[in-house]
Amino acid sequence: MNPASIMGAVGAAAAGKIDPRINIKRPYVNPQAPVGSIGPQSTIPEKSIQLNYGQSGSHFGHQDYKGNRLAGFSDEDILKYLDANPHTLRGRNVIGNTSGLYERIAGRGTPGTHWGKNQSMFGHADLEGARKQGWSNQEIKSYLDQNPNVLKNWNRPGGGRGPNGRLGVYDSLDDSNSSWWNSLPGPTPPPPSTQLGTASLGAGHSATGLVSPTAEGANMNTGGTAAAFGRDRKQKEAKYNHALAINSLTL
Repeated sequence: MNPASIMGAVGAAAAGKIDPRINIKRPYVNPQAPVGSIGPQSTIPEKSIQLNYGQSGSHFGHQDYKGNRLAGFSDEDILKYLDANPHTLRGRNVIGNTSGLYERIAGRGTPGTHWGKNQSMFGHADLEGARKQGWSNQEIKSYLDQNPNVLKNWNRPGGGRGPNGRLGVYDSLDDSNSSWWNSLPGPTPPPPSTQLGTASLGAGHSATGLVSPTAEGANMNTGGTAAAFGRDRKQKEAKYNHALAINSLTL
């Protein structure tokens, strides 16, 4: 085969055709494909915050918070979503309302007094609403200790029972911290780092990965002996110091 025939065959192979003169075939490359793309893109949808856990499919409420937390999202993930989509919050759950959902997630909320008829006092309706919102007895009690002015009559500490025989709000609380809010699982922790090989780091030190700083005085020797890989440094220095000593009498 002459050089011209070889070049013609190679050109045909580059076009994705089989030339009968040589057995070469290159895969067809779409000239419209973007540079650097490899194969089709993944069609698996990305996991995202959902709004369909509660009654409304367009607004974010307590059931949506619970559902998304159980789905694996952290408070930080949810707050990031709500910051980008504030229109999904309404009523007392909007940003800035200390008794609403957003501020509760951000760790700045309080049980509040908005559940009962009297918006400035804390009664049994507020207690029931706060519990549904996820506040524990311990958290509600702490709020009332810091805001004693929201309690009156038999709802105050030591107030006993009201006219209907029902124990007052404060006296009905114990120190229980159990609530659906506090019972939600935390986000999955990151996998632990690993370290290749072994090292004796001494008391009070542990290996947490390759990026961990080496403890002072750590023994990082991975094998071998001084006899096999080198002489004792003190003996070597003593030998050379003796050889290089200058006799002052010869000067």
